[in-house]
Amino acid sequence: MKKILVTQEEKHNKFWIGEVKGTTLHTKWGRIGTIGQQKSYKKSSKYDAERMLDKKFREKYNKGYDENTLEQFKEKTIIAKIIGTANKMDYFWVELDLKKKKFWKKAEAERLQQPDCEPGLMIDMQTRKWGEIKLIVSNNGCYDENGNTIREGHHWWEIAEKAHEAIASV
Repeated sequence: MKKILVTQEEKHNKFWIGEVKGTTLHTKWGRIGTIGQQKSYKKSSKYDAERMLDKKFREKYNKGYDENTLEQFKEKTIIAKIIGTANKMDYFWVELDLKKKKFWKKAEAERLQQPDCEPGLMIDMQTRKWGEIKLIVSNNGCYDENGNTIREGHHWWEIAEKAHEAIASV
């Protein structure tokens, strides 16, 4: 039994994972996108280890953490590695049409799988260095929210380049 919790409230971007293996509770916590820290608790029975997991889960949940699936957590980890673990983020999938003035629109998962869809990822960040940044990343490049291509030399270039590499590898 594995439990994954995440909080991205206020200035937080943290995770907590608990898993019972045999009679031991293994925990891991830290900033999303980092390896984090870990600690194991050896208990006298599997039942005691599971009770401890439930107790720690409730404590984190009561502090504002939300339960995540492994897939949700992996996606948040990829995004954190792209934009940096100290920055706040929100993201969603979009469909791109670079011929239109409003060149992106929010897209559902089914639409993203269709061959005529040009998928992109809208990343809305609150950074310490530049304030709010909105990037759209696709296999064909990186853009700001108005459709301007982000090129080398632009002050967002490093973030855009990392984001493009991560999207191209998916």
